[in-house]
Amino acid sequence: GQNGANPAMHSVSSPTQLPGSWSDNFCGGKISVAVKANGTLWSWGYGTYGCLGLNEAPSVQRSSPTQVGTDTTWSSFTLGSFRTLATKTDGTLWIWGQNTYGGLGLNTGGNEYSSPTQIGTSTDWTTGDSTKLAIGNSGAAIKTDGTLWIWGGNQRGELGLNQYNPYPSDTGVSRGISSPAQIPGTWKSIRTENGPIAGLKTDGTLWTWGEPIAGILGLNDNVQRS
Repeated sequence: GQNGANPAMHSVSSPTQLPGSWSDNFCGGKISVAVKANGTLWSWGYGTYGCLGLNEAPSVQRSSPTQVGTDTTWSSFTLGSFRTLATKTDGTLWIWGQNTYGGLGLNTGGNEYSSPTQIGTSTDWTTGDSTKLAIGNSGAAIKTDGTLWIWGGNQRGELGLNQYNPYPSDTGVSRGISSPAQIPGTWKSIRTENGPIAGLKTDGTLWTWGEPIAGILGLNDNVQRS
């Protein structure tokens, strides 16, 4: 269903089934995204910055699952900071939502993308595993060869590229990198919540970088790591 700017609100205090057969879902703040068993992608909630991927005005809200396009090849995905990052079964990587600081990794300007847009042309992104994807102020994804690629906001070193604010503010992608850049190493999983980032390498070592909010980097100090 579709609601206006101020829909009536009420709580649901017990589990309530959504129709259909589903394979994966994620609730991220004010939006939800899910993949059905038939490979179709669905979203609902607030459409701010086009983050529902429905090619609609940002003021539109959806109160029930609404199909994103017609593709039946969606695989894994993750949500964060008004953005959705997803893979298809053919190994391609897709993103939509807010694009500030190059956060969509599309090497373009513009504030938002309201429908799924492919990042580059590579077909070797890891599919079927959401631990290989992360999205917040910056985005990250792991390829099938274990290489880690990252892009987006870098105000606090969250790109892990040993630099801060690499671009001047007048470039249109201020304080960030707008296309994926590789971080050395072979990686197993990646996670982020806006500033801080944590990654697990295939050798079992754990690495953190970015903003040390409340000591979240676990490094016994409050120093930003880039």
